[in-house]
Amino acid sequence: MKTRANPLICSCRLLLAATCWATTLPLAVAQESVAPQDATPAQTAPQPTESAADIASRSDATTYTLRADTELHLRMLDAVGSNTHKRLDHFKLELVEPIVFEGQEIAPVGTLAEGEVVHSAKAGMAGKAGELILATRWLQLGDQRIKLRSFSAGTGQNRYNLANGLVITLGLPGLFVVGKNIAVPSGTDVYAKVASDHVLPIPVSQAQSQSPQSSAPAATETPSTQAVDQNENTPQ
Repeated sequence: MKTRANPLICSCRLLLAATCWATTLPLAVAQESVAPQDATPAQTAPQPTESAADIASRSDATTYTLRADTELHLRMLDAVGSNTHKRLDHFKLELVEPIVFEGQEIAPVGTLAEGEVVHSAKAGMAGKAGELILATRWLQLGDQRIKLRSFSAGTGQNRYNLANGLVITLGLPGLFVVGKNIAVPSGTDVYAKVASDHVLPIPVSQAQSQSPQSSAPAATETPSTQAVDQNENTPQ
């Protein structure tokens, strides 16, 4: 015997199926309408790097390299003698000609330098002559010491290399001879050489150090201000 389906139950099932279909259809359409996102991260543009030439040019604008073997003209500030000084004694000198680079003074006249007695021996009995060996050690430029070497005293062709030692038998002029001792008086011209390369700062010129605001032109009166002034001076 066949059973007949309950019409009420069939209606409920159809209504439930229609409801589920109506709910899921907009969700599927919305998912299809969303554009897929690119998983690949965006690439950033590479940053420009400075070349060695750029860095060197910027460095050259503020520094100057004083090369080894550059000759410096100095002057003795202290008198030194074979009978008055002993080994390792120091004495003062000053720069006579400034160190200049492209119009900028790197080391001005009067910059102090230091020298040292390498060897000294007094004149002795039996005609023994005095002996004296001197050396320049450094030029004091601010907090930096420029190492020096060599020591030639005199001017022009009459230079005597005291760095190799001097004795009276070498035919020294009377300026360097006191009795049988050797004396280098204050004021003697001395020539030394830079021992090694030194990087020195270039002083900023006064024109470059001025503030842009100080050189700005004076403000001019605006037309609106002029109009007001004219109205005030017009007789009523």
